[in-house]
Parts: sequence; structure tokens; C-alpha cells
Amino acid sequence: VYIPLGGNRCNKWKQRRNITIVFLLTGLWHGANWNYILWGCYFAIILMIEKKFLLPFLKKHRLLSHVYTMILIVIGFIIFFHESLPEIGWYIESFFGGNNLSFLNSETLYFLRNYMGLLIISLVAMTPISQWLTKKKIFMKKGKYLWLENIYYLILLLLSVAFIVDSSFQPFLYFRF
Repeated sequence: VYIPLGGNRCNKWKQRRNITIVFLLTGLWHGANWNYILWGCYFAIILMIEKKFLLPFLKKHRLLSHVYTMILIVIGFIIFFHESLPEIGWYIESFFGGNNLSFLNSETLYFLRNYMGLLIISLVAMTPISQWLTKKKIFMKKGKYLWLENIYYLILLLLSVAFIVDSSFQPFLYFRF
């Protein structure tokens, strides 16, 4: 849809129009409920603000851009999964420390204790550590491949599948459309 509308090869107003149309349609694609439309608008606005103001800053500060991206994605998930504005507001406020919720409470400690291994593996997997190790020849010895990298990825795959299988029943995402 974006390319036939003109994509980036048009003036700024048409480019913003194209982004808005694409993300509104993306919201509609996910469901006929208003929170999906709001979700699409949310990402359209973020994209336009980034293109207009934030892109040079985000390119210079990679760590901050990753943190910024994760925060915006979590807020996007909140909008996507909750159908009422008060509920969305409550979750976003809670995400930033509101609603008298402290970061360290019994529920947080429970999840940290039960998912610490997965958290550590995820933190390692989202960084370029394995690429760095490969460049430093940690996975190589006298020109022979040690299979360490493949074992690492196999363990990640098996853990991911185990957590997917173990998770509770999730209905088909588009069942309400």
C-alpha cells in the first residue's frame, strides 16, 4: 500500500499521509476494534515524529535508541491488548511507576525468580555477544570450528520452544475480526 501511494518519493505532506493510511490499515488488519485503530495511529505518529525530529539523535546514541524503542514497543503492546482507555491509561501509568506499584514487590520477585534464566539468555541474545565472540575467534581453534556457536543457538531454540509449549492457551489473534 505504501509504495503505490508514492512511498517516500513525494513531498513531506504526502509522505505523512501515506504513513497515516498504512498504519491505519495495519490497525484495521489486526481487528475491527478501536484499540487496533489507536495502535496503528500511535505507531504512525511515532514514525512521523522520528522522521521529523529524532532521527539524527537516535542514530548517534544507539543505546538510548534501543531503550527508547523498547519503551515505545511495550506501550504499543499495552494499547494493542487492552480495549478500554481507562485500562490502557492504568497500565501505562503503572509501567512508569504510578498507581502505587513499586518495582520490587512480591509479584515482581516471583517472576524474576522463575524467569531469571530466560531473562539472562534473552539479554545475551539481544546483544551482539555471539558475533563478537566469533570475530575474536573464541568459537574457532586452529582453524577448526568448535560447534559452540551452533550449540548456543540450539539451546536458545529449545528454550524458546519449551516456553511456547508451556505457556497457557492463547486464542487465535484475529478471532474478533
